Amino acid sequence: MLAHTLRFNSTVQTVHAHLPDVGPLHALYLSQRFEPSPLDWLDRRAESGGGIVLHTGVHSFDLLRFLTGCEVTRVWCRTVQILTRETEDSFAMTCQLSDSSLVATIAGSRAMGGRVGLIDLAGARGHLLADHVHGFAHLVRGTERLALPVPPPVPTVRETLRAFVRALREGTSFPISIEDGLRAVAIVDAAYRSADSGGQGAPVVGSGSAS
Repeated sequence: MLAHTLRFNSTVQTVHAHLPDVGPLHALYLSQRFEPSPLDWLDRRAESGGGIVLHTGVHSFDLLRFLTGCEVTRVWCRTVQILTRETEDSFAMTCQLSDSSLVATIAGSRAMGGRVGLIDLAGARGHLLADHVHGFAHLVRGTERLALPVPPPVPTVRETLRAFVRALREGTSFPISIEDGLRAVAIVDAAYRSADSGGQGAPVVGSGSAS
């Protein structure tokens, strides 16, 4: 089982439960921004393997798949180094999805002065605006905004481990499969290929797109 812990976040769970209220979806925006990391090894490529795209972006990529049920087929990504030297600490990426009526953008950074986890989902019947760091979610229709009840935050690593143990004990499928993990890492790989090409489109291998 893969530990994509954001799936167990209380705000994410609330947004997921309210998707039928706004669908079908036509646009998605995700952004995770953090303060600079105190972990020096994150900027040593030989040890970390990559920067914000690999270590944090991968969770947003899984969240995109979790919330939309779509596969990412091609990406256009730009990475920058604001404070880091060997790895990227910020990125922005546009995604082409298996559902051509849905557009998606994902951004991330470890070079900002505050922490946010924005989720912006726009559908034919409404809008979901949320922040999984600050624990709020709103349903928007027209100019009206309704605050949705969000359960208290839970330790997502603990909840991930509980789901893993429960599946083992009950003999059921893991809620986050090896395939889910491979798909997310394939998006990471495509993001780096796109960034290395100066932001040109890069196909996501194994997504059904042309190679």
